[in-house]
Amino acid sequence: MQNLRFVKAPVSGVFSRDITSMRSSVAYDSEDTARRRIQYNFQWFPDLLADLADLRDNPKYLLTLQKLHAIWQSPLAPKRITRDRFLVVTANLREWETSLAEVGNIIKFIRDRVVLMPETEFKAWSQLHFPNS
Repeated sequence: MQNLRFVKAPVSGVFSRDITSMRSSVAYDSEDTARRRIQYNFQWFPDLLADLADLRDNPKYLLTLQKLHAIWQSPLAPKRITRDRFLVVTANLREWETSLAEVGNIIKFIRDRVVLMPETEFKAWSQLHFPNS
């Protein structure tokens, strides 16, 4: 997660020069990083199926996997899950919910394969939101 802060931009009095200065100070993802993010955002469901190969035939999980497949294929559903959305949903969990093994595995899968968030960055964020865990 980027650490965004308000910074006073120097004003030269020439509007076009000030705008160019502000635009040049913004950090963008490189083309390779952006392409990798997009590619991985579309690959999360096949990765999930590969990880859960032993559960595919279990009738208890079949309905849930079918619903996830429908969400993944839906053109109306957002296929690009951002870090911010992931962190908002994770922040809404109760502290005891995050300590469950199943929830921890889900969070790890989404962090590693969907939003591509480094583990160190997530740990720093989680220590701020869940100080007792």
